[in-house]
Amino acid sequence: MARENGGAMFYLEHRFYGESIPTSDLSTRNLATHSSRQAIEDIRQFYNWLRTSEFYSKSKLVLMGCSYSASLSMFTKQIYPNMVTAVYATSGPLLSTFDMYQYMEVVTSYIRRVNPQCNNIIMGAIQTMESMYLNGQKDRLHQLFSVCRSSQVQEPLDRAAFFLRFIYHFANMVQSASSTVTSQCQRLTNAQGTTNLDKFVSYFAVPANQCTSGVFAHHPPGFLNTNKDQSSRSWLWQQCNEFGWFITTAGNNQVYGSSVRPSMHYALCRAVFGNAGQSDAQLNAKVTATNSNYNVNPGKGAGLKNIAFLYSSDDPWAPMGYNMLPNSQTRMLRIEGGGHCADMSSSSASDSASMRNAKNTARALIKQWLQ
Repeated sequence: MARENGGAMFYLEHRFYGESIPTSDLSTRNLATHSSRQAIEDIRQFYNWLRTSEFYSKSKLVLMGCSYSASLSMFTKQIYPNMVTAVYATSGPLLSTFDMYQYMEVVTSYIRRVNPQCNNIIMGAIQTMESMYLNGQKDRLHQLFSVCRSSQVQEPLDRAAFFLRFIYHFANMVQSASSTVTSQCQRLTNAQGTTNLDKFVSYFAVPANQCTSGVFAHHPPGFLNTNKDQSSRSWLWQQCNEFGWFITTAGNNQVYGSSVRPSMHYALCRAVFGNAGQSDAQLNAKVTATNSNYNVNPGKGAGLKNIAFLYSSDDPWAPMGYNMLPNSQTRMLRIEGGGHCADMSSSSASDSASMRNAKNTARALIKQWLQ
């Protein structure tokens, strides 16, 4: 695309990720300047610096990204509409919320389509496990699933951490549109045991001399580690202070129980960043303020133009983005099948017809908007 339009491509690294960390560590105090708004200013400064070169003095700016980088590209267009000529965004969430319940509903729908029996086993096993957890059989569950011992008890974080292990397992497969969904669901349905729980235990078994995470104290360790290389802590900071985008099981159309609720994520933010004095409402206010800051309004859109927004029908992130842009000057390009950021690779003979059409349409739009 860049070659077709006589352009050059630059990869910008977001502050507080990779090598672009301006502080000695990722302590809560040092993360104060870690925000999407500051990242937008970094983009602006880079573009202004680039244009001091005679070679780029008249260059137009097209931003491109997938997932959060797609969101950031669109937010930059919102703040500096005259600076950014166009945006190629794929799989970008826009609506900020602590309760991203739609994610697991998409996962459920996908697996139901691939293997209905797999979905039924998941639902039955999770229901049994939640009943056991609530009836004082937490230790028995930890024994069945080889959870590593911990002297720390932190509820409701421990309960959520236990169930997130299973949720993330299936969610990650669907998000990547991996072909392993079919094979793994077949493995689950063929697992040993007569009950759904038996099959779950067999499927998730680990070697006898090993244990696995299942309480907050070791899920995941990067959250509490303030070393500069802990990108998981850096991303959690943005989730807690700007976006939310936490997976929950609060939706009605999913089979993963009810143990992972927004309240768990409020508690997580307080536990990691020491915001003990902040109520659920205060934390939620930070995230909802992001929608106001970037003019994201459910049903009304974000008021953007010259956006080529691509999304895949099977991407669990899609509900947080595609219905935020009902605008005649923004093109929504739906790709049948495929997962998160599925169209970011170069065009190839293996692309589906839907994928090929979406890519070609986006390329034509970018060329048009640059004229």
